[in-house]
Amino acid sequence: MTDCIHRGVDPADGASISLTFQYVSEGVEKIYEVRRRWNVKKTLREHLEVYCDGKKHADFSKNWNHVVEEIVPLGISQLFFFDAEKIRFIADDESTSEALGAAVKSLLGLDLAERLIADMKVVQMKLAERQISTKDQEAVDQWKSELEVVCAELKALRQDTAAARNTSGVASKDLTSAEDVFARIGGKHWEERNENEAVKRELAQKKAGIELSLAGLASGSMPLALIPDLLETVDDLDEAARAYQQALNAGDALDSHDTAILSELREQGVAGKVLSAIEKVQAKRRKLRLEIEEPEPLLHLSEGSRNSLSLLMATELERIKKEGASLVFDLEQTGAELDLVRRQLASTPQESEIKESAEKLKAAVRAHAEAESELKRFEQACEEKIREREEVESKIEEKLLRTSAEQVASDDAERMSQLSERTRETMQVFLEQSTAAKIDRLAANIHEAFQYLLRKKSLVSSISIDPIDFSITLLDSEGSKLPKARLSEGEKQMFAISVLWGLGRASNRRLPAIIDTPMARLDAMHRENLLTRYFPSASHQTIILSTDTEVDEAFYEALEPNIARAYHLNYDEKTKQTIVEQGYFWHHEDAEAV
Repeated sequence: MTDCIHRGVDPADGASISLTFQYVSEGVEKIYEVRRRWNVKKTLREHLEVYCDGKKHADFSKNWNHVVEEIVPLGISQLFFFDAEKIRFIADDESTSEALGAAVKSLLGLDLAERLIADMKVVQMKLAERQISTKDQEAVDQWKSELEVVCAELKALRQDTAAARNTSGVASKDLTSAEDVFARIGGKHWEERNENEAVKRELAQKKAGIELSLAGLASGSMPLALIPDLLETVDDLDEAARAYQQALNAGDALDSHDTAILSELREQGVAGKVLSAIEKVQAKRRKLRLEIEEPEPLLHLSEGSRNSLSLLMATELERIKKEGASLVFDLEQTGAELDLVRRQLASTPQESEIKESAEKLKAAVRAHAEAESELKRFEQACEEKIREREEVESKIEEKLLRTSAEQVASDDAERMSQLSERTRETMQVFLEQSTAAKIDRLAANIHEAFQYLLRKKSLVSSISIDPIDFSITLLDSEGSKLPKARLSEGEKQMFAISVLWGLGRASNRRLPAIIDTPMARLDAMHRENLLTRYFPSASHQTIILSTDTEVDEAFYEALEPNIARAYHLNYDEKTKQTIVEQGYFWHHEDAEAV
């Protein structure tokens, strides 16, 4: 709290924060204002005051922790007030079950049943303590002393864990900011420059190979694919030439036949008049044949050329056309890819231009990794300390309950002990049955929200929740388990938001949704779905704390019909103050320093 006092302010004056809201209780709407202030003189002093309709409410001021638990139960508040770190924790396999279990129990009132079970155990142990022997009491007292030490250590560890979680959250935001800056100045291209150079060389070689193949086709028969009509003409002329030659051959054969007939007739001594008549008939027929003969064709193909033309027209020409078209397509695709890589290389900044940003990014990555490691270390230490506490509690419980069973003499005490045990057993059954009865509907709510926000609609066909440990299982279209590791980072965040949204809808509470920087690691499609589908429907009132890179001008314009007010928190380096300006990053109106 001391660190939250502005460095330019005297610690004795301190700092303060107030929150005003409307709340309907018993059908009456009232305006509440909660003022919290703290200062440091010798020690840190904190004051909290609650006003109802402008008047100080002494009872609420004194018991605000209990009052606010009724208005916004802690288990439910996490469904409406969250940031990117909360989303990241829920997206993590290890944290989902714990977070979901706490929320479900709070939603269904099962946390009350758990408290009742715990209270009954306390009653049983108090009854047992009345009858415990001195020797056993000494052992119990020793274990209680151990328990006090363990609980104190656990409390300190939890405080350290909370601090580490805050540090991790700050480191995560710093990393996101460094990544955004690095990306804006071309950091991705700079990181991929060596790979892009190799890709460029590979594509250039591929393009040269395709061009060489095209040149080979062009030097062969491919140009003939451009003149199919002329090839048809050549084929027709060759056919005519063959027909002409066949006609000539037939004429020569007839002439030889006529000559042979006349020779034979002369040898037989046929009269001259008869021979003369036959010669006239043959001459007349020859003359008629010569008159109807076509002129000699201009084209005569050799047998080899004729076979080549026939093969070309039958199959080869079509094959060449397909091969050429495929090579041209490959050339265009390769050329486009090569142009893209060249543009990326051209937009790659020089190392001198990006060095500072790259070093900041490396430092942010290192700080984030260290913060995460520290957080995990404290979380593991907490888990170990919880197990240690449970072991000591188990020893005390076992000793007292055994004593209760053996030594309880009073009928009233025995009856109370038995009643407590039966109550515990009954409430445990109620806890299990109530959880099982509601868990399917909660799973359906989460699945519906996930499908609404998801880009790949067929990725997840259903969701199931284990009623014992509250672990969530995603199932694909074939009913097989889909590990969360298979989801992209954006899909994991969409899933986490779906969990919060689905449970929030199941709570049936009209609470405002307050969402801090939820889109740092989302791709464009998931950002658009979150903006257009989730934000307008998250609650009747939604407060979004965003950067100008998360909600840019285009996204702001799409969201504007649903926006009632927008404020810009602008930090002034000179005055060391944050200026509150009405309007988003691009439209500022009235301003107030805070």
